[in-house]
Amino acid sequence: MAGVAHSSDGTQALTFSAQWTKQKVGGKGLETGGASLKVQLRGAFDSSRAQIAAWIVDAGYELAAPGEATGLVITDAALGPEITVAACAESIPVLAMNAADEDLPALLAAGLGDFLSPPVTREGLLARLALFEKRQRPAPRPGAWEALDYHAVLDASPDAIFVMDAAASGPWRVTYVNQAYVRLTRRPAAETLGKSVAELLPPAAARDADRRCREAAESGFAMDFEVTMEVRERRLALHVSLVPINGGRGECRRLVCTARDITESRLAEEILHANEERLYAIVEAAGDGIMVIDGAGMIESFNPAAEQMFSFEAIEVLGRAANLLMDWHSAEARGGIAAPGPVPGRRSTPRFREETVARRKDGSTFPAEISVSEMWIAGERKFTGVIRDVTERKLAEERFETLAERAPIGIYIAQDGVFQYVNPRFADLTGFSAGEALGTNPLDYVLPEDREAVRESAVRMLKGQGAGAHEYRIRHRGGEVRWIMENLVSLDYRGKRAAYGYYIDVTGRKEAEAALRKSEERYRATFQQLHDVLYKTDEAGVIKMVSPSVHRLLGYTPEELLGVSAETLYASRDVAITMLQRLRQGQSLEDYEVDLLRRDGSPVTVSLTASLIFGDGEDRLAIQGTVRDISERKRAEEERDRYFDLSIDMLAVTDLEARFLRVNPAWERVLGYPKEKMLGRTVMRFAHPDHLQKVIDDAIRTLEGETLNDIRTMFLTAEGETRWLSWNTSAVINGQAYSVVRDVTDLVQAEEDQATMLRLVEEHASILTEQAAELDSLRAEAEYAANHDMLTGLLNRRAWFNAAVSQQGPAVAIADIDHFKRINDTWGHPAGDAVLAEVALRLEGALKDAVVGRVGGEEFAILFTCPLDAARASCEGALAAVAASPIALPGGEEVAVTLSAGLAPLRTGRHTRDEAVARAYEGADAALYAAKEAGRARLVVAPLRRAA
Repeated sequence: MAGVAHSSDGTQALTFSAQWTKQKVGGKGLETGGASLKVQLRGAFDSSRAQIAAWIVDAGYELAAPGEATGLVITDAALGPEITVAACAESIPVLAMNAADEDLPALLAAGLGDFLSPPVTREGLLARLALFEKRQRPAPRPGAWEALDYHAVLDASPDAIFVMDAAASGPWRVTYVNQAYVRLTRRPAAETLGKSVAELLPPAAARDADRRCREAAESGFAMDFEVTMEVRERRLALHVSLVPINGGRGECRRLVCTARDITESRLAEEILHANEERLYAIVEAAGDGIMVIDGAGMIESFNPAAEQMFSFEAIEVLGRAANLLMDWHSAEARGGIAAPGPVPGRRSTPRFREETVARRKDGSTFPAEISVSEMWIAGERKFTGVIRDVTERKLAEERFETLAERAPIGIYIAQDGVFQYVNPRFADLTGFSAGEALGTNPLDYVLPEDREAVRESAVRMLKGQGAGAHEYRIRHRGGEVRWIMENLVSLDYRGKRAAYGYYIDVTGRKEAEAALRKSEERYRATFQQLHDVLYKTDEAGVIKMVSPSVHRLLGYTPEELLGVSAETLYASRDVAITMLQRLRQGQSLEDYEVDLLRRDGSPVTVSLTASLIFGDGEDRLAIQGTVRDISERKRAEEERDRYFDLSIDMLAVTDLEARFLRVNPAWERVLGYPKEKMLGRTVMRFAHPDHLQKVIDDAIRTLEGETLNDIRTMFLTAEGETRWLSWNTSAVINGQAYSVVRDVTDLVQAEEDQATMLRLVEEHASILTEQAAELDSLRAEAEYAANHDMLTGLLNRRAWFNAAVSQQGPAVAIADIDHFKRINDTWGHPAGDAVLAEVALRLEGALKDAVVGRVGGEEFAILFTCPLDAARASCEGALAAVAASPIALPGGEEVAVTLSAGLAPLRTGRHTRDEAVARAYEGADAALYAAKEAGRARLVVAPLRRAA
């Protein structure tokens, strides 16, 4: 009967069977629909013969007497293969029981294909008898298939199903296809029915399909295999099942084929495998230690970097608690990783990072930073931990903190928006201790109106876009406001980017600048209020003309002064007479200061200019000039002088030759020279010899009209010490230049200390980079040593099996050097090593498209990527290449070397890839022993077995 059966994976498979009815009558089987299978036992069976005969009879089969027509002969090959070989010659189906490995070559050569390996069980024997019985059933009546109305059922199947029939002689031709087949091939049924596989497939695919059809028909077993082929410009991966339908004489006349499209699943598997391989390579090559921990806190995986870091091999820590390696400090870690199983009331633990003390195998400890993230795999809670040895970083941080603690400038480190470190100078500036400042936001100390500008400027500097330091205001803990000049750089701190800031207090300079601005504003206001008085007198000093501004200056109207002698307006008559005499002598007066009397009799100091001019007549002279009220200017100059003397910055006025015309007391405080020893001397007189030429060049720049800003040069004090001065000098105007000079010795020293500190950090970073490169090199060597045989350079046993599992190959061979022990015993182990190395070279040279590995002392394993027939030819060529010429030994002798080899097909079927490789390896190993027993120096191919 035929029907659709559901398999364990939920898919449908078409099954066919024939219904037989048996009745036991006197130990003989009576059947309807066919003849009973008669079984003849040959050979001297042991005491189990009676048991085997009872099994046969109880199952309803007949025991044939000697000479009687027999459907099957069962022989005992354990006592020698002669009886079995003789039975094979009679063209009767033969089942050999207890066949030994050494008997296989002879039995295979005789054409035997059915074996029953020891121990023989009732179930195994009856299953094999059922197979022979099936082969003898009569063929169905002509037209029986067409009479069966299964088309509706088959068309409903999601898998492509087609039926092929074979004539007495000729190719297999398609006699039926279902709708899924039409959809898969995109070919109408009319274009397929009646055609052979040669007409439907490309030549190579057609030959392979025809071979598989013959194998299924001849073996009587259903076959499962996977193929890849082009179908209407589509490349498809198909899982194909061939089910043979036997005729009445046991011959196969029909094949039912099921094809399932597994293209997408194979593509997904390939992508998943590639991702797994990529992830594995990343984890294995990572410089940081990586381990996976289960929900109970037990270690599940441990990468090479972790092995090196903790001095444990992975096998020593797998399955042990992660607390073996380190303690979890944070409550988050203790409630997550350390808890056995899921934490009640909490689905997941956020990612976290913490620093801890890690323990090596020998008990020594080192500082480590661990980053942990949670994941759920198949409903199980797991954690990935990335561990980094931060010993070098800790040392660098300690050196930095040592330098920073002694620095005369403020230094801090901000990370994630809060202070991570502040030096003692910070407490001096803000009034807050380091303990109070750590963990707070740096912007909290800035005045609210300056915060946005400070934030934007800091971002530019950290990005390398800032134009130098920025200045802003902070509020001291005591309430006073201070000005800060700050610079920022971006560097790594404890594995993350952080802002390194250094700053100085410029409150004093800001106050001086503000005071100077206010003074200048007052001076301007005073000057804007002054209005010069223009006058004209005759040569005797009688006023002839005066401007209206005289009323503001002296309280007289111009009309009141016309015709009045100017002498009466002077506070001192003698001064007036002296000025008149000088004018009459042809001298001019410029900015001549005198005291005049106002109308109310009060004096006023003025600046007077006067010169002789021609009068109204030819021979008459006149005196003309201006008068400016400078009483306010005099007061302003006195006030300016007070600011000049009180400024904490050094102020100076120099002439065209860079001689000091005026200096304030700050010079003496900084350089130690009194004002008298500086006035009249050049700036170069006090410069450090190393900076003398630079000072000269800067003075020339001011003569050329250039303004100097923050020009730093070294000067010598009166005691011979060196001080760094920052010059801000105006261009020379009217023969004078004005300079504001500041002592920046401490700032320069702080910048040098910072540069030294940064250089040390960079040197340590370079050392770490070199160490990482060296570790990568050692890791690569270790990986090569772990996967290769060091004598031959071939893959070792573990690596070869991994390659066989991961790569697609239809055949596996095992080759063994013949009489290798005799070589070692005769010439010694060095000679044996030389033979092994040369054999490996010859095998690699002969097997270009195969994966070769050394899996034992003198044993080599080969994974072929070509079909079985090509693999056989390639393997025979490799054996010939090894035996082609003697191998030279270290002592000068030569020895002829041959190989014995076994070849077995590698089929997956329903097995995993690991199981399929193991089965193929066992088959090749058995064939190798058959080759040894057959005389060595040859290849034996294992019998083709049904894919389970």
